[in-house]
Amino acid sequence: MEWPFGNDEMAHRIRSHDWGATPLGPPQGWPSPLRAAVDLMLPAATPIGLYWGHDFALLYNDAWRRLIGDKHPAALGRPAREVFPEVWGEIEPMLAAVLAGHGASRTQDQRLPLNRGGRIEEAWFSFSFDPIRLADGAIGGILNIASETTGRLLTERRREEAERALRESEERQRLMVELVPAMLWWCGPQGDNITINHRWRSYTGQDNADVQNYGWLDAIHPDDAAATHAAFLHAFATGEAVERQQRIRRTDGKYRWHLVRHIPMRGEDGAVSRWFGAVIDIQDLRELQERQQVLVGELQHRTRNLMAVICAIAARTLESSADLADFGARFGGRLAALTRVQGLLSRLAEGRRISFDELIRIELAALDDDGGRVTLEGPRGVALRSSTVQTFALALHELATNAVKYGAFAQARGRLAIRWRVEWRAKGQPWLHVDWRESGVVMPAEAAAPQGSGSGRALIERVLPYQLGAETTFAMGPDGVHCTMALPVSERQAAGGLGQA
Repeated sequence: MEWPFGNDEMAHRIRSHDWGATPLGPPQGWPSPLRAAVDLMLPAATPIGLYWGHDFALLYNDAWRRLIGDKHPAALGRPAREVFPEVWGEIEPMLAAVLAGHGASRTQDQRLPLNRGGRIEEAWFSFSFDPIRLADGAIGGILNIASETTGRLLTERRREEAERALRESEERQRLMVELVPAMLWWCGPQGDNITINHRWRSYTGQDNADVQNYGWLDAIHPDDAAATHAAFLHAFATGEAVERQQRIRRTDGKYRWHLVRHIPMRGEDGAVSRWFGAVIDIQDLRELQERQQVLVGELQHRTRNLMAVICAIAARTLESSADLADFGARFGGRLAALTRVQGLLSRLAEGRRISFDELIRIELAALDDDGGRVTLEGPRGVALRSSTVQTFALALHELATNAVKYGAFAQARGRLAIRWRVEWRAKGQPWLHVDWRESGVVMPAEAAAPQGSGSGRALIERVLPYQLGAETTFAMGPDGVHCTMALPVSERQAAGGLGQA
């Protein structure tokens, strides 16, 4: 068999190539180190190429030709600068240094974008340039052992990008979890391996170890714990979500109401893979709803009383009116005064302070044109807290309504004395003391009947202490109503100072 020996493609091509038209010339004249390198190169499974002479004419094996794509077979025997113009600037200095006797060169994961298939492809290679010496010791060529690392590097890059994206996603999730104003947790399909966020730890004082094996139930109010435990057992058995309200203990020992939601996360097969839970503090909302219910009830009662007051005003005005025109004028004026009471309450949104004397004068102005029935005595400008005006006005209205129906405004000899003063208690907190006393009244039987259950009395004796922290008394005596109310007021003064009313 003609040299070079072998049945592989490159052995056949080297044997049949027109070497006389190349810088290398016919193989018969090739130096023995070159022929030995070809014999070493051709049967190797590793990609090996040869750059020979100062033109770096190319020879290579089957494995190396697969690295250069469609540059083969035209690359065989041609100068390297013609075969690799796109990367010649990178490899020529390395080849020249080896040929000049500066030693072998090795490179790991070198980026060499090659023109393969008619377009530049991003490619990376690990390779070595090793000198081949002639008999006289001069370097005649360079042996190139190479492997393409593009696939590995791209795979590693994609993995790194995926890992980075995962880390960023986990960080975003962590930040979201930390920023959400709720206590959160995750757990396995049966409530195992619970993980809690910092809000649960800071609120309850429990850490991850404490909440395992239903240890989190220790933070639940004893009255809620059994039902809560049953709800979660049912969820783990059925995969149904949990939504309930329960009290959870704070680190200071106080319990607050929370809304608890616990939902399943399912895999592609529909089975529960994890549970996600969130707890939101609703204590303030529940208190607001309770206050709202009280106010709605009082509003309904106030509306009924308001109609009764209007009817009483109409009757009294009719009795003292000379004719219909006189009735219309006087009745309209009293209705306007009554409307001003409502207008006073509606101004709360403007942020101004309402004084007690302003409130009581406007309330009484709607009920009595005869100033001789009422005695007012107390300082001007005692500013009421904005949060107390609505409820306090309802209490005064109840007293005034009772006076119109049965008391000082219903009987000719009836009189009403309202006296108030300010007391400074501990820590400089001002309290308003109001004394409402009727006299000259003969109370009818129907007025005495609802003493224990009347909504007006309930407002004064129960709602004011509960909502405003007030101290109250209410007595329905034979001479009329005697009521006292004491409540904290604003430290600032209303317009007009604290002069005498």
